Amino acid sequence: GLALRDYFVAHNDVAGLVWVFRERLAPQPGGAVQKDATQKDATQKGAMTAAQPHRWFLHGIFG
Repeated sequence: GLALRDYFVAHNDVAGLVWVFRERLAPQPGGAVQKDATQKDATQKGAMTAAQPHRWFLHGIFG
């Protein structure tokens, strides 16, 4: 699948300016809202998964 990432410029006390990114997590199946034929309100089908923390990565150091 595709990699979804958010990039940021940050400051590190040792390295100075750094370029970092975090994973953007794709929605998990089973959490979609669907319309039930017997009800007017939308109901949730399946269990929602717990939110997972983003993982951060160093992409580069500005020199």
